[in-house]
Amino acid sequence: LKTLKIQWFGGEPLLHYKDIIKPILSEVKCLTSINNIDLLSGITTNGYLINEEILDFFKQHNLTNFQITPDGNKARHNNVRFTHKGANTYDRILKNIISCLNKEFYVSVRINISAETDLDVKELLQDFSNLSFQKKHYLCFSIHKVWQAPSHVEKLIEVIVNQIRENGFNCASYYSNPNSIRNTCYADKVNHLVINPKGNIFKCTARDFTVENIEGHLLKGGVVEWNTLHQKREKTTVFNYKECLSCAILPICNAGCSQKKMENPDNICPCGYTEETKKEYAKKVLFDKIEQGHIL
Repeated sequence: LKTLKIQWFGGEPLLHYKDIIKPILSEVKCLTSINNIDLLSGITTNGYLINEEILDFFKQHNLTNFQITPDGNKARHNNVRFTHKGANTYDRILKNIISCLNKEFYVSVRINISAETDLDVKELLQDFSNLSFQKKHYLCFSIHKVWQAPSHVEKLIEVIVNQIRENGFNCASYYSNPNSIRNTCYADKVNHLVINPKGNIFKCTARDFTVENIEGHLLKGGVVEWNTLHQKREKTTVFNYKECLSCAILPICNAGCSQKKMENPDNICPCGYTEETKKEYAKKVLFDKIEQGHIL
């Protein structure tokens, strides 16, 4: 291995900063330095427990990016994200996001949108209006549909993404990083592992961590023992789908991730596209790349 990437998530991973994250990162930093391996790390957190001590430790141990998940504007967030004392968590999380940016950590502010979400983009961006141009470089909003939400919510998300970009902020969308042949889903990468506290191994973080979805076990000494479900994933390929091999958008679709392919074994489009929706998808990916300046 030339590079080791560790992403921390939960639940709330910073609840176990002292007893899990700190000792593991300390040891891994030592081992990767000795073996001349690049170490990169990131964390998905609600942002409430971030403090200066944690940020200083992360700076010294190659953790460079945060994904922080507020629940919309201040009023909505505080209505659903509160402490047992009913504290205003939004202001504290916002303060912690600004602290991350001031220390030049990359921060993705992820907001999940449902049909009930009433997001005031102007109000949201006002909270970040005092950032310098340099600090804005480290900030990106990431707007996603709650998976249970109806498809028409995608139209709402497009409006929100455009509003954020029009106000001079970076914003990623569903079309920003398609699951292409060149850039596959993390779960499709050979060396990617999801390890839970019991040492069970999974590949996909978008499915429940049930017994049925376990693909292996982490044994003493660091050996991974894979099972038949993982062997099935390894054999799942776009070449199993004749329809996909003649599809014009295959390079930017790759028939979806291996998880979708496993769940749709029939020889039909795993993504459920029609000829019309294929063209619409390709246009949105292209326009998103142009919007972000990746294509001139």
